[in-house]
Amino acid sequence: MNTPVRMVQCKLCGKIFSVLPSFISREKHYAADLIGTVLEGIFLRGVCLQYAQEIVDLTGFPIRSKQTVLNWLEWIGTLHPADLLKRAGATASGYLQEDEGFQKEPNLRTYIVAMVDPNSQVVWHIDYIDHVGEENLYQSFEEFLEKISFKIKGVTKDKWKASTNALKRLFNNLWIGFCHRHCLHNFKKALTAYQKETGISS
Repeated sequence: MNTPVRMVQCKLCGKIFSVLPSFISREKHYAADLIGTVLEGIFLRGVCLQYAQEIVDLTGFPIRSKQTVLNWLEWIGTLHPADLLKRAGATASGYLQEDEGFQKEPNLRTYIVAMVDPNSQVVWHIDYIDHVGEENLYQSFEEFLEKISFKIKGVTKDKWKASTNALKRLFNNLWIGFCHRHCLHNFKKALTAYQKETGISS
């Protein structure tokens, strides 16, 4: 993949800047997986900037300014994962796992929909939506479809009808497999409850 790093000089002040492709972190002193861990803490676990800074301090290469973390947030927050992966030359097998989950926020309940490659665990699509109805999911999947160059052949998912209908409407001849994880989890809970009620031991 050819992604040249170019140098530009400001005509007014004479300062030289490096112009990097948007999918490469500006913070060259930190590995991408470390940046990912910090952002995961902020986005998924709701940690504050101070705590994020302390996470990096544990590596022995402390962040001198919270602005560095804010720069990471700005860098990663502007592009869809499929855009980043496409520019990096990544491809997927065409078989993805899809799921939705709700996210509690102050005075708000939003939903996250995601599509992940089951082999590499690479997130190809993630989106905030207000409702997990068929129309909202269809729009989210449609936006994802416009960003990828590979064909979606199959999706493994739970039995949520709205997402099944949205996928069938958008993708022609799509194979849909239903994940048994939820079913097995519910079965185990029901079996445990039955054992308690009847006094039968395992």
